[in-house]
Amino acid sequence: KVARSFFRILLRAAKKHDKTPALKGLLAAQRLKYYDRSNSNWVDVDTSRANPESIAMLQYFGALTRGGVFYAPEVSCKSLVIDFFKTKEPPFPQSIIEKIRTVDKLDVATAFIRILEGNIAKGRELGITDNIASNTSSLGAFEYSNTVEPGTLLLAHPLMVQPTFTRSIILVVEHNQNGSYGLVVNKRAPFSMHEVLDRLDARSGSSAYENKARKDLEAFRECDVYIGGPVGLQLISILHRFEGLAGAQALGPGVFLQRDLSGALELLRTGTARPTDFRLVMGHAGWGRGQLEGEVGLHCWLPVRLGAAALVQGRGSLAYYALGAPDKVDADEAGQAHWRDVMQRLGGEYVALADIPVPRPDNAR
Repeated sequence: KVARSFFRILLRAAKKHDKTPALKGLLAAQRLKYYDRSNSNWVDVDTSRANPESIAMLQYFGALTRGGVFYAPEVSCKSLVIDFFKTKEPPFPQSIIEKIRTVDKLDVATAFIRILEGNIAKGRELGITDNIASNTSSLGAFEYSNTVEPGTLLLAHPLMVQPTFTRSIILVVEHNQNGSYGLVVNKRAPFSMHEVLDRLDARSGSSAYENKARKDLEAFRECDVYIGGPVGLQLISILHRFEGLAGAQALGPGVFLQRDLSGALELLRTGTARPTDFRLVMGHAGWGRGQLEGEVGLHCWLPVRLGAAALVQGRGSLAYYALGAPDKVDADEAGQAHWRDVMQRLGGEYVALADIPVPRPDNAR
């Protein structure tokens, strides 16, 4: 009777999470691997000293997050509870089953109940317990991708709280066996190009290269600036829509990358383009060999690609988020609105995840 009572309580908490996917989005598993920059590879965390109850918990959350640190749709919390507590042997690897054979399921159930009920209380505090996902697949445009390639958008998981990447959208520029790099496209800087140029004018002893760069950038003096990432902030990339421009790299329908200003300046000189037709991006985001694949596997990043219903222009197109006219509102507010819009266009449980409030760093993992 006690076991049945515990199971009913646990099952009720699991159903609540399935009904309100944003609650699942608040769950975070223990990080079981980390990236070793010195050797450019991922290293497993040693769990050999963990007790059987902890190992069982790790398996449950590993199944719920599909091996990631954060939850990514769509996994049934109810089904996992039934698999673990109602079957004779849970669907775990045999090596794990041997380790947890001595586990008292009531002890593990108690721990699960405490975690799930605590998560429900956290959701109630954040005001998301009634946030039930709706199907917005009619919005189309984007879909979750199992692969990363140039032109892929990376959405930061809603629980990511690194200042540089919270609620960010990254447009992947390069991705190969040696590493990856991309540009954050929804983080407008709190300053414009004219402020950058004013600072450069105040400097003395500039090189001939810096003087030429400053002269070229004068044409973009009134443009907004975007922060593409924490690496190479002294370098400026240009995103634009002009196909056929010399040296341009195509990243998707209507989106091109330029690493020098000459082609853009020629279009301005001939009146073919206006300065605001170009998005100036300072810096970039970079990953070492295999690092991005690992972070995607942990669900720190949700890779998104254009769907069959994608538009070439306008809201819902790749160009809208990579090049769209700057929103004349608070830069951070505009960036978060774009992140939320893309997340919602994935439909299903992603709609609920898009509404998770930005967590405080001291409460997130």
